[in-house]
Amino acid sequence: MRETNFTKWLEYDFKNDCLEDPASNQLTSSSSALTIEEEVSRVTDDKEQLPEGRWRMEDKSADYGYMPLRTRYQPQGCWPSANEVLPVRCAVPMNETRFKAFNFVWRNDTWWEKLKQYQLDLGFNLEFGGLAVGRTTENRVNEVEMRAHGGTGLDVDSSKRMKGISDESKICLVGYSHSYHLIYALWANKLGHRFIWARARYPSDLSTEFFEQYYHIRNCTTFVIGVGQWSAAAVNGGRGPYSLMQWRDEMTSVVTNEDIFKIDGEIKLFLRSIHHNPIGITIGKCQPSNWRSPPVIDSYNMILEKIVSNVNNSRLDYLDTTFITKPLWDSSHDWNHLPHKVSSVEALFIAYVLLVI
Repeated sequence: MRETNFTKWLEYDFKNDCLEDPASNQLTSSSSALTIEEEVSRVTDDKEQLPEGRWRMEDKSADYGYMPLRTRYQPQGCWPSANEVLPVRCAVPMNETRFKAFNFVWRNDTWWEKLKQYQLDLGFNLEFGGLAVGRTTENRVNEVEMRAHGGTGLDVDSSKRMKGISDESKICLVGYSHSYHLIYALWANKLGHRFIWARARYPSDLSTEFFEQYYHIRNCTTFVIGVGQWSAAAVNGGRGPYSLMQWRDEMTSVVTNEDIFKIDGEIKLFLRSIHHNPIGITIGKCQPSNWRSPPVIDSYNMILEKIVSNVNNSRLDYLDTTFITKPLWDSSHDWNHLPHKVSSVEALFIAYVLLVI
């Protein structure tokens, strides 16, 4: 996008826009088909081959049968409650069954042997034993961090750190619920000891002091920033969503703050692509009261990538995980957080990029 067009696009006000009716976003004819003619690689010449892959329907059994290609969404008025049988008009578009057949297939497995050396089994035996429920996952992450590190966030007692946890530099995953789901996935893959959940909701939370505290107290030298969900959501103290211009300006202010990089010569920032949210009631209604729709999240991500390109700092990079998260963007059980099997794949990719490459 040319700079003049980009600037004009940033001025666009999306707050009063409505999505097209999701019921139209489907291919239902039995003769419909999608053919992928060529697998496009995102690997550039100056980077090591990344462990990329794709989601593939593995189960060909009759349990799934013919499944129309449709966007999963939550129709207006479809608020499920305990033990309630949803009417067909709700149950069909909200159904999650078809996602069970998809598994992620890596391009090759050589990267996994390199990542295994970083695993540490502390006996927590975390498993993905159910649906992603935000509060339950948060409690589990807090409990594990308490046991392993002697505390959570900036409230830690290193004397209570579990034996086997070294004082080597850590990687802070900055954000809120979407970040602690990744932390949980890392612990489940025996990699959590190298990562810390650093709580933040908005770009304005990411002050020099924020990074100084997590550097000195939690020994973080790498920060994976995953804010953006709250900026596009309905909450913001009644302010509504961040405009594209505000999102660009506030994130630019963070990554051009030279004081952050002066904390230590090893400090590095990664801007992680923001996760897409399914079209729930508040996103899909007209007018929306929640703006985390695919067009807005795509725009936020495009801005992040352009910021990194424009700033041109060797200690700043864009961490694009959309090749993992976007194909199953509408599979979230709670209409917000990625299912554990998607978080697990994303967590492994992030760990490889940050620990191995």
